[in-house]
Amino acid sequence: MGIGLSLVKKIIESYNGKTWVENRIDYNYSQGSNFVVEIPEAF
Repeated sequence: MGIGLSLVKKIIESYNGKTWVENRIDYNYSQGSNFVVEIPEAF
């Protein structure tokens, strides 16, 4: 439906986290991607 990543972004940001996309193989955009999700640890 095209709303999956936007929902992930909103949820992660509500926890003060970050999301971003990286190339799996540097300088080669046709070889896949890594979707990174970072959530701060809560004590």
